[in-house]
Amino acid sequence: MNRKELIEEISKRTGVKKTDVKNMMLSFTDIVGEKLGEGESVNITGLGTFYVSERTEYISKDINTGLRKKIPKVTVLRIKFSDLLKKRVLSMS
Repeated sequence: MNRKELIEEISKRTGVKKTDVKNMMLSFTDIVGEKLGEGESVNITGLGTFYVSERTEYISKDINTGLRKKIPKVTVLRIKFSDLLKKRVLSMS
């Protein structure tokens, strides 16, 4: 499912106009992005927790050549899905 299909589905289920749903989704991503950029986590009950973490730098070894390479520290975005969502998805399999 892509963004357009998601907007259509939300609009159909809620009766809210597609343009309003689209604007809400844009606001949602803007707000989550801002909060993550400020170092905060965003917890949405039933969906999960969005947060930022850092991977420390480490030394990697190329298994083909044996050369060692320093991998720098990097900031990554993460989401920990809620148990409720996990149970719902797994019950459908």
